[in-house]
Amino acid sequence: MSLFRTSLAGATMGVVSVLALAGGAHAAGPDLDEQVGVEIQQHLESTSTDVGPVDIDVTSDLIAAAGSEDPDVIATYVLGQMFPESATSPSEARQDDLQTMAAGAIQYTADQNVTVPSIGIAWVAQDMTVNHNGSTITGVSLKGNSYQYGLSLGAWNPNYTEIDHYGSCLKTSMTGTFSAIIKGSALNFPATVLATDQLQGGSMVSVLYSDC
Repeated sequence: MSLFRTSLAGATMGVVSVLALAGGAHAAGPDLDEQVGVEIQQHLESTSTDVGPVDIDVTSDLIAAAGSEDPDVIATYVLGQMFPESATSPSEARQDDLQTMAAGAIQYTADQNVTVPSIGIAWVAQDMTVNHNGSTITGVSLKGNSYQYGLSLGAWNPNYTEIDHYGSCLKTSMTGTFSAIIKGSALNFPATVLATDQLQGGSMVSVLYSDC
């Protein structure tokens, strides 16, 4: 596990499904768009999620689906769509065990659950090679961009990944943008996902942020 704070490239380890529910004309003004975005962001931040400003284009279809022009009611409707009952957890949630040892190098996937912001049951992950001398991480090489896997209505668009390692600890910060379309309303917000892992007994394992 890791502390959540948030890049989709070649995601072969899962399914990302972007939901596009009936389009609709933009019937609201910028004030309503902003008010709904603030309501959604406040909820996401209450779940210990570090996200940027939520950008949402409130359409007439979204207002009709929510049954109100009240920003709080619309935001509540949108948040309700973030937890589809049909979503199921992927058969292999983490990839920690899919690592091989060779001359002090571990093929590893750092990942973090992003169920709330991704609008589904999903993870953001980063493949890498971790070099070590048995007890200390000596270097890390990233393999491609970060990506999302699992079942999700939202898409993860990677920007960049930063690595911080010291001793046996490795912190992976994956930055990108989540996006989705709900009742014709485009929802977008930047985020940074932080995964924390540790070298233990020659293998990498996921640990809590406070453990490093």
